[in-house]
Amino acid sequence: LPISDGFAFGDGTSLAAAHVSGALAVLVGAGATPAAARAAVEQAPARSGESAPHLATLCDLLAATGAPCSD
Repeated sequence: LPISDGFAFGDGTSLAAAHVSGALAVLVGAGATPAAARAAVEQAPARSGESAPHLATLCDLLAATGAPCSD
């Protein structure tokens, strides 16, 4: 897939892994334990009330671990 403007779009597990890993790193960096960060990410689809699983917003995940979200 040639990239002429510097952006590319993709999907699949290899792309999802980077997003989930980044969210976990932010949560742990904000002070959540690894177990609490994992629980927040795993429980996010159940809290969303939507039928299709998705990764909650980072601010939602931070709130689930008790960390503030700054703009």
